[in-house]
Amino acid sequence: MLSANFFIVLSFLIQGNFPGGEMMKGSKRLLLLAALLVGFGVTTSSDAATIQSVQVTKPDSGALKGIDSTFVVKATVFDLSPIDTLKIYMYLTSGNDSTVVKDTVGVSHTAAILARTAGASLVGNPTNSVAVQTLRGNASGTFNGDADSVVVTKSGETTIFTWYGKIDASSGVHSNVGAGVWVIDSDNVPTAISLSSGATFNIDADRPQRPDNIFSVTPYGGITAMVDTTREILGIGDSVVVRTVMGNIGNGVVLGDSLSLSMDMFGKLFALNKNDRNVDTLHTKVTAAAGQFSDLFTGHGSANSDTVSVYTVDKAGNRSGDVDGSAAGATATVTFLFDTTAPILDGQVAAGDTILPVSNDTITDGSINSGFANDLNALRYNLPEALDSLDVAFSGASALKIRLRNNTTKATIADSALGIRASRYLNFTAYGNAGASGGANVAVADSVGTVVSIASQSGGASVGGAADTLLKTGVHSIAFQG
Repeated sequence: MLSANFFIVLSFLIQGNFPGGEMMKGSKRLLLLAALLVGFGVTTSSDAATIQSVQVTKPDSGALKGIDSTFVVKATVFDLSPIDTLKIYMYLTSGNDSTVVKDTVGVSHTAAILARTAGASLVGNPTNSVAVQTLRGNASGTFNGDADSVVVTKSGETTIFTWYGKIDASSGVHSNVGAGVWVIDSDNVPTAISLSSGATFNIDADRPQRPDNIFSVTPYGGITAMVDTTREILGIGDSVVVRTVMGNIGNGVVLGDSLSLSMDMFGKLFALNKNDRNVDTLHTKVTAAAGQFSDLFTGHGSANSDTVSVYTVDKAGNRSGDVDGSAAGATATVTFLFDTTAPILDGQVAAGDTILPVSNDTITDGSINSGFANDLNALRYNLPEALDSLDVAFSGASALKIRLRNNTTKATIADSALGIRASRYLNFTAYGNAGASGGANVAVADSVGTVVSIASQSGGASVGGAADTLLKTGVHSIAFQG
């Protein structure tokens, strides 16, 4: 529009009649006016922001990405006179600059965010699309639209906008996905859309159908214990067998490679073997390994301990569920617990978690006396967690192995001898006395000497006879095993 006005004015001045002496004056006026108009046009053109490049830097070109997959778009803008109020608009394209990737359950964009000049309308529900808008002066990381974050990097006349986004469950299926970008500078006029060059990727954000049901979840090898309520506790080497009925998805899973099954049990994921099945029912066995699950958790009260879920998973990594909804699989509730963390004795895991005395110390046999003080420096322990059993083995000058058991009818974390945080000491006087018989026992006492449990010999030499055949005064090694 500016250059058109210049030519109209110039034509009018040339056709005018100028008296002889005034022709030169008019020509001077003409040159001055022309120079003014041309200079004005140059200033407007050079001040406009220019999009130098747009790139999809993540994922790799040609990749198929599913729900919650991330992408990164980088736009570089050059401006001789950069201003912090410069606005940038970035959106995902599907095949061309005017078809957007939808986001029907994400952020609903106002018309202003995706406003364009006449003739450059966007299709594909632009007010619900994967898009973001921010300012050059976005120092605090604020933005409007769909993003995990937008980072603005300024260096003189160059500004780099990096958009970190995530694919929504409602985005559907798209191929050749790239990015479109435009900016609005101080003149409040949008630039032309600049498309990303180079890498494009594909989107599949439709969830597959879930399995029919979980027929059974059966634990094997654990112990029954009282943990708020009666529960089976599975330790290292114990197992769980899950039977899953595939139903309508069976043919797709068994005959093709586009679908698989994944199980979530206590926050751990397991791939299901489609060949381990009876007709359409999959058989999955999980054998607990050391450290695989958590230490024993006692905070469930009387509620279920977990909900086991089995999902169908497609090639894009989408878990099953409603097409545009949240992930959902076949489920079954369970009450058993895992404890695959081996106990640590004398590990100083928490205050008071210890075995006393320490190495090279002198201990007594822990006699509990009547009318005078009990033995000092007895063998003591304080456990960081409840145990099912505890073996104490003496070797060296003599030999003895004592086994303490969680002595209630049903094991409990509050057991009198092996409960959590119970400070106890051992009285093994009977195994050091002459004439001790095979029925000699070890008393487990609390801090004031009250006997709370009785332990018996386990292995080692026989007990009996006139001499001290088991424990003698001397140097011993003492081993604890829980």
